[in-house]
Amino acid sequence: MIHHAGRRRLLYIVICSENASYTKNLTRKLHEIANTNDISSVFDELSDIKSICFNAEDLASQVDLLYIDMDYSDKGGLKIANRFLANGYNGDIVFVSSTDNYALTGYDFGILNYLVKDITPDNKI
Repeated sequence: MIHHAGRRRLLYIVICSENASYTKNLTRKLHEIANTNDISSVFDELSDIKSICFNAEDLASQVDLLYIDMDYSDKGGLKIANRFLANGYNGDIVFVSSTDNYALTGYDFGILNYLVKDITPDNKI
């Protein structure tokens, strides 16, 4: 769901990751891409799995683009994806990881893209 704010579109992007430095870097890159394409964007950077899953019901109807770090312990990234989808999320999902271990699993979730940290080029974000 892309919201319209005047003539510009407003995109709500949520990044779920425990890696604060990667999250800040990804947010910066996405903000640059949005500005280049004349898209207004709002970002939330979330890290706590329990809080994310607890708030998934409210967030599922608001978020347009969801980046989920698959490097959470105990398959936390899959838990986040499942919780959003169980609550009717119909936006796009991008899995992010330091390996390609969840690439095939991601497509079972209908992900838009799979990013491997520090390998995927910026033009593929």
